[in-house]
Amino acid sequence: ASVKLLGTVGEAGLLHLRGALDLTIWPQGARLADVYVWCWQELVSANLEQDVRKVRDVIPIVTRLRDAWQEAAAISGSTPMEGVEGRA
Repeated sequence: ASVKLLGTVGEAGLLHLRGALDLTIWPQGARLADVYVWCWQELVSANLEQDVRKVRDVIPIVTRLRDAWQEAAAISGSTPMEGVEGRA
């Protein structure tokens, strides 16, 4: 059950981040998109197989991504989730 909950929340977030990348404006973002897709695939697989190890493999990656987004937001003067529905 805990794998399912974490995976579902993580899956939605990763899909949102992937969908927000505009590769026509930033073609170099394709590598970041690939990271988002890989993490998403691992979480889906973790849910289907009830494999906590896969979730644990994704956590350090999404933690680094979160930290990078927070740093970018601090530099730009915005908040990381500004403009995302239900977040402030």
